[in-house]
Amino acid sequence: MAYSRFKNLTELVDATTRKLRQAVGAGVNIYSEPSLKAAIEDIYTLAVGDRWWPHLMTTLTRTLDGSTGVVTEDLTDIDEFTDIRAIFYNGEQRQLPMQPHYANYNAGVGAQQRCVEPLPYNHANVGRLFRVVPATTVGTLYIHARITPNQIFTNPEVVVPFNPQLLACGAAWSYAASEGINNTHVAKLQQEFADALKGERASYRDMGIVLDPRQASFPTEWQEDWRY
Repeated sequence: MAYSRFKNLTELVDATTRKLRQAVGAGVNIYSEPSLKAAIEDIYTLAVGDRWWPHLMTTLTRTLDGSTGVVTEDLTDIDEFTDIRAIFYNGEQRQLPMQPHYANYNAGVGAQQRCVEPLPYNHANVGRLFRVVPATTVGTLYIHARITPNQIFTNPEVVVPFNPQLLACGAAWSYAASEGINNTHVAKLQQEFADALKGERASYRDMGIVLDPRQASFPTEWQEDWRY
């Protein structure tokens, strides 16, 4: 089964506990579980935010409402505006730029340059995360963004879609360092985490990436370094 190595939060806590050389089981070191869960969440946030990991990315298609600059549906499984890597308008290959703070794009309509800006956190449709200006723009948007599984750290049975060894090593290192456990063990866990993160980054580097997708046909040259 695809991605069968991924684990849920309960399994990750057990794996982290083993890294710390603590016993696993009911009634054993229960006091540490909330801290371990928090450490796993912190490491996930740190590692996922480190790159646009391809297996966590999706492209959503949304339609603009033509009057407020907002799309007509929420962006499913996209938590924040910063989880959006790019927004494309209709068939264009160039992504829409951010709205500059010094320009009043609401003053014009029609063919002027289109931009995007995040919605405020208390907006009535905040689940749509951004708007396009001018607000009267019509058409289709293609949104390339990072997915975050629903209830990923509140439901312990939800699978955490990332390298479990990396998460366990990182969480164990964080926990051990904060608890003042044996410094040699802390250093070992830190190195294991660094090695796991380096290996995960390297896993995509051998895949060729087209140099310029805006060309009518893909070129024969490929760039081999990882851009994500």
